[in-house]
Amino acid sequence: MRACFYIIVLLALLIQTQAQTSIIPEKLTIEDGLAQGFISTIHQDREGFLWLGTKNGLNRYDGRQFEVFTHNIDDPYSISNDWATSMVEEGDFLVIGTRGTDLNLFHKQTKKFYRIPLDVEGIESFSEVNTVVKDKTGQYWINTAKAQVLKVTFPDQFWENLPIQEALLGEVKVDLVLKDHYYENFSNDGNFLVVYNGKTHEQLNIHTLVTSAFSVDQADTNDPAFETSPPNLMLKMYLSAPYDRFNPYRLEDGKWKQIPADFFFKANAYYDAAAGLVWLQRYSDNVLLAFELNALLTTEQVTEKQAAYIIKNVDTTIRHFYKDRSGILWVGTAGVGVLKISPRKLVVKNYFTGLPIGDVIPFIDDEFLLSSNRLIPLSMDNPTVATIKAWIEGAAFYKFSWMRESGQQWLGIIEKNRGDTVKLIVFRYQNQQLIEEFTRSFSATIRDSKLNILKGVDQKLYFSFSNCFIQYDPITKTSKLFTSNLFQEDEVSVWDMTQTDNGDFWIGSSQGLVHV
Repeated sequence: MRACFYIIVLLALLIQTQAQTSIIPEKLTIEDGLAQGFISTIHQDREGFLWLGTKNGLNRYDGRQFEVFTHNIDDPYSISNDWATSMVEEGDFLVIGTRGTDLNLFHKQTKKFYRIPLDVEGIESFSEVNTVVKDKTGQYWINTAKAQVLKVTFPDQFWENLPIQEALLGEVKVDLVLKDHYYENFSNDGNFLVVYNGKTHEQLNIHTLVTSAFSVDQADTNDPAFETSPPNLMLKMYLSAPYDRFNPYRLEDGKWKQIPADFFFKANAYYDAAAGLVWLQRYSDNVLLAFELNALLTTEQVTEKQAAYIIKNVDTTIRHFYKDRSGILWVGTAGVGVLKISPRKLVVKNYFTGLPIGDVIPFIDDEFLLSSNRLIPLSMDNPTVATIKAWIEGAAFYKFSWMRESGQQWLGIIEKNRGDTVKLIVFRYQNQQLIEEFTRSFSATIRDSKLNILKGVDQKLYFSFSNCFIQYDPITKTSKLFTSNLFQEDEVSVWDMTQTDNGDFWIGSSQGLVHV
């Protein structure tokens, strides 16, 4: 029972101290050569170049410097409008939507922009392109800021022949498919566009162009074509919350239910499947928070403390997330350029920020670290840890230490008693259980002493704490206490000990080095 009590106490410490790492990302701004700080879209092409759409032109980044492409009224092969809003790669081309009335086809080798007029019959007024997307058949779809859905059809062999046959531009067909609808996303199977008319969601069949009602509440349970990513968590569709602020939804009992939170988030969210992180931006102060997926799927109330990572110096709205092939997360902002989050920053985790941490040792199958009297988690996947819900009142342990040697693992705990009396309790870890091995009470001065454990050349265990030195024989289950002849003064702090091959002990303390 005592072993169970102490392991629960230690694991409960874990629940109280979830790690959160504050990230200071690199930034690419106009001072680095970026044309403008508002980033609408980001894409890494097959050659490895990073393309960023801004309010002041299309930017190509090679890792060192930027090349900027802007509109030139005297050059018909320049981009038709400086504000690039969306892009898709198509072979040697980038298909780019802008705030203008043309779709731009940028040939990367010749650096020429070819223009497709979008102000087609049936459109009373055309303002700008919000999104350009490509379906699984190769068909392109455009959603405009005036809530129009357009279908763009390219003739056969168009992309292979365009650089030398510009007449093919005249064969591109642009059709107005829907009015008063905004594009949200493709269905999981790619056969439908999910669109929103301001009141209800609908699905547009990309093959028949027929629209039909679409129930967001029942999408994942009734039709596997609309499974969300990540599963059981909705980040893209907005139900009752305003468009510019929302809380995520999770699937509970076949219904989408809003996850309670201490604050609203902004509408642009991102799920990093490789890292298992959901990135959300707080509405009130633009702080960027990354939550582990399981935290959002199981929490009763989202709080800032639950975030695994936090970025406080964003200062503006996030417009676009993009993860490149090397694992770098590029975050486009609405005014301060792009944030660069290296995967190395997501490997580093901080625990007990602001508290001094001394020696650190592995504990129980490398699931945790012990430091001083604190338990530091290395993983939240331990099923035992996940079941601990509350702090155990009255925990009396003061110091503990862990030793692993020759296939054996031992945990020693110092428990305070009344006055100067302390109790040493030693556990042996075996078959995923802590088994109490022996207990020894003794008088000791409580100072800054560490509890040290050492397995001697005689296969016995040795413990040092304060002004005391204890020997324990696991074979005979007997122990000996040495105090009187170790130190010249009673008030002493033992910091470390070791043993040489001849069996002599050397103990480092606040009163010097002791040879036993």
